[in-house]
Amino acid sequence: MDPLPTRHTDRPAPPLPDGIGALPRTAVRIDADGRIREAGATAAAMLGFQPQELQGRSLQDLAVEEWRAAADVAVARIRFGAVDQFELALRGRSGRRTLVEMTVGAGSEEGGTLVFWVERRLRLVADAEEVRRAQRATYAVLRRWDAQRRHAAATLDGEIAPVVAAAKYAAEEGLRQAQRIGSDGAAPLREAIGRLRDVLIGLRQLSEALHSRHLEDLGLADAVSAGCRAAEASAPGLQLSCEVAVPEDRIPALRNTDLIRIVEELLDNVVRHAHARHANLRLQAAPDGISLTIEDDGIGFDAPAAEAAFGASVTGGMGLGLVRARAEATGGRTTVQSQRNGGTTIRIVWPLPGGSG
Repeated sequence: MDPLPTRHTDRPAPPLPDGIGALPRTAVRIDADGRIREAGATAAAMLGFQPQELQGRSLQDLAVEEWRAAADVAVARIRFGAVDQFELALRGRSGRRTLVEMTVGAGSEEGGTLVFWVERRLRLVADAEEVRRAQRATYAVLRRWDAQRRHAAATLDGEIAPVVAAAKYAAEEGLRQAQRIGSDGAAPLREAIGRLRDVLIGLRQLSEALHSRHLEDLGLADAVSAGCRAAEASAPGLQLSCEVAVPEDRIPALRNTDLIRIVEELLDNVVRHAHARHANLRLQAAPDGISLTIEDDGIGFDAPAAEAAFGASVTGGMGLGLVRARAEATGGRTTVQSQRNGGTTIRIVWPLPGGSG
């Protein structure tokens, strides 16, 4: 799916105003949970509100339904400090849809991050076209995020890790010399070598978390299987089964990278939050296209909170909110079923031409 051209540019974001608490009329201040702490008069008026009426509202709350996945991604990027520009279609007091270009301010304060709003003309289009536009906008932001993750991983591997490795080598050489002459400096050198070794291990783990290159080099089935093995190894007591029953040429509309990222996030959710003893992941053909299902027998959560869990998980991590965003950006639909102490089932379906039926 080709990304929608965005207004993202290399020009610097507007600077934060002088003075703590100063808020430009065209900006809102967003806290770490993605909620508006404070709104400027002009920004609020774009949606027909008074500034105080926007306090406590989140971008996901305000977003037009088709744009909520894009809002999930935007809030996550704001939380992780990405200086960026993006567009969201928001619903005002009267129900009128307003397309707002948002620019994240460079820097943040204790009270939150400044996001500057500029109203754009929103052309009336058919619902289907608006869905596609929102999907393309979300996908474009995700692609930029993936590129930044790849760049960060490459920096860790190519620039930072070699420096740490060189320092470790120098410390080891110093230790050998200290041992030869019987110096008292051997003990602190051993401690330094151990700490540098831990740093190198941490850098490798962080690089892999940012960008799982080895998974992307594998075929889809092998990548999913490798992800399952890694998840099971990281969660003692969890029995995890994985099944891939779809030829890769059956999913032309999906990029393997997107599907692998979705699988990683779903498995990570089970490992971190489900407290499950058993889980099962299936990628298979379905009458309506391709389906990805993950089931666990963990602690679950109340069914009415199922949809809320998607948005809330974004602010607590990258979890289910970005699963939904990435799935919808590639044409998929996500459903979740859960009950407290009754496990959770998450299913994503991608309708494809010429389904298995």
